[in-house]
Amino acid sequence: MSAWGNGAPSQEGKARKNPIARPTELAALLMAQYVRPGDTVVDATVGNGWDTVALARLARGGRVYGFDIQREALERAEVRLREAGCPVAWRAEGVPGLMDGAPGETTEAFGVQGEAPRLDGAPGERPGNEAAACGETLLICADHRRMAEYVCGQAAAVVFNLGYLPGGDKKITTRADSTCEAMRSALSLLRPGGALIVTIYGGHPAGKAEREAVLRLAGELPAEEYHTLHARLTNQGEGAPEVLAVVKRGIHR
Repeated sequence: MSAWGNGAPSQEGKARKNPIARPTELAALLMAQYVRPGDTVVDATVGNGWDTVALARLARGGRVYGFDIQREALERAEVRLREAGCPVAWRAEGVPGLMDGAPGETTEAFGVQGEAPRLDGAPGERPGNEAAACGETLLICADHRRMAEYVCGQAAAVVFNLGYLPGGDKKITTRADSTCEAMRSALSLLRPGGALIVTIYGGHPAGKAEREAVLRLAGELPAEEYHTLHARLTNQGEGAPEVLAVVKRGIHR
């Protein structure tokens, strides 16, 4: 995330989207291609919650796992999700094994903070019901490198929006080593035909090294197992956002 990439829909985009000029919209188009109602999906960098809301709408009746190490980001995202009418089952504080329970359960063992979870929407609109307006979102305050400890089942998509929290402390950024480790975890969670979608920002101090590491990892993936795509604005300078997509080969049945 950065000044380029807070993920918010552009005013121009209300009339006509331009995914070439705005790579965050390209990432959104890719999400829509690979996520279906009832799917399990992961937002590995919740930030302000724009991608989280988009994923919840695409995966209506399914489940979204949202990770961020900053409580401030999860609080912002929770507000945005509720404003969008998306159910937030609980907020967790990095408790391994959290997802062993059923959706909506609240026990001290789960480390749930605050009020008991409340699922918004009409009666009967619950996870697993594809008529629901949104997927159930679980906001988890934990390092995204640990996502495999929390995510149940295979994921249709895992989304990263790298950089720092817009409006937050710019000294807190995603980093090359932890991002690559989290990406490897994400790849292990993808179902056949599932997509890893990464928006990259090389313009901030830690961004250049992170960009190089992420692209190197993608370039080393075996071609018989993955398709990879790298999209960048070639006339906008080195700091412009870029999009990386990795699709696990195979067909989801």
